[in-house]
Amino acid sequence: SGLYAGRRGGPGHQSSMFDALSNRLQDVFQSLRGEVRLTPETTERVLREIRVALIEADVNLQVVKAFVDRVRDRASAQ
Repeated sequence: SGLYAGRRGGPGHQSSMFDALSNRLQDVFQSLRGEVRLTPETTERVLREIRVALIEADVNLQVVKAFVDRVRDRASAQ
């Protein structure tokens, strides 16, 4: 249970996993620079990339789904 679905390795592994997740998310948001307006297609592409990054970082699937759904709802309300 908890945020991570399965903890592997020691504290160093978690740190490198966090760094990898941070880098992936930075890349996702960097890809949005210059976008004047978020289209539904762009939103879904970004959410897909975020979902994959979170899953690869061993974030619990229920947490990933809840987060992505909430972001999607907020993005569509804009």
